[in-house]
Amino acid sequence: MGHHLRFIFLVCLGLTVGWTHQINVTVDHSILLPCQVKFSTRPINLKNLYVYWQDNNEKVLFHYDEGKVLSENQNNLYKNRITASENNLAFGNISIKMERLTIQDNSKTVCAYYKEKIGEQNLVKCVCKSTIFVSVPFLKPELSVNNTAMLASCTTRGGFPQPELTWNHTFQNTSNNRIMKRSEAGNTIRTVEQNGTYLVESAVTVTGSLSVTCRVTNPTSKQIVSNTINFNEAHGTSKTWIIVGGVIVLVVIVGVIMACKYRYMISPCTNTGHDGRAAGGVNGVDGGGGQPVENLNLMEITPLRRRGNGDIPD
Repeated sequence: MGHHLRFIFLVCLGLTVGWTHQINVTVDHSILLPCQVKFSTRPINLKNLYVYWQDNNEKVLFHYDEGKVLSENQNNLYKNRITASENNLAFGNISIKMERLTIQDNSKTVCAYYKEKIGEQNLVKCVCKSTIFVSVPFLKPELSVNNTAMLASCTTRGGFPQPELTWNHTFQNTSNNRIMKRSEAGNTIRTVEQNGTYLVESAVTVTGSLSVTCRVTNPTSKQIVSNTINFNEAHGTSKTWIIVGGVIVLVVIVGVIMACKYRYMISPCTNTGHDGRAAGGVNGVDGGGGQPVENLNLMEITPLRRRGNGDIPD
């Protein structure tokens, strides 16, 4: 009970900050919250040392008193994540190591309180102060273009905190790149996903552009990821597919024509009877050799003349 009452009393005291420190860290990594309160070649008696670390929400990260760690005052958010070296504590280095940083640790300010219980001195001061900034790297943007609407779309996700997204254009009338103004950058939507990371989607009109680059910057880690599309290459690819498609269609048409011609050449040209001879005889006259009688003009056959009494001989 004595420890708890003393802890509450010390939290309410006026605080004096010695120095501040800003720490940038990637999620799941570890950091050292530094604090050196004195420089001495002789160790102090840890029984007389009182140290605790607290965040800006008055949640305790670490509490050390009378030569031992008091884990009962440690908030559950920091359980099994905070360590300190007693050897360092004895020489005035009250730094602590914080492990497995999460997005929930972002923007927290933590303060180290220190006192050596010597005589009647009871004042506890915030001697070191640090602010933590956590980041998560963004994936390389996915860039696509609607050639009909001349609209470029950029999508990236998985990062933290909210990034800066800009469009960089190369226009046909200049060889210099220029960063588009925000009003030109189209509509950008930033959505917080269930794990706390951001999904970022943006679109911009690209009429008249030779190329366009989507650039995403993480403000904490300064990480930059980008993707570029060249419209000449995109258009060339489309034309290539059109040419390939046309060649395929032409080959199919030529193949069909050749197949029909070949089939016509191997088909029989006449109809044959059961005896294998041509059925081209006229009035029982054989066409000869099974071949059809050609150029037979029945009108040129001379009629037989009557004799004597006009009877036709048998």
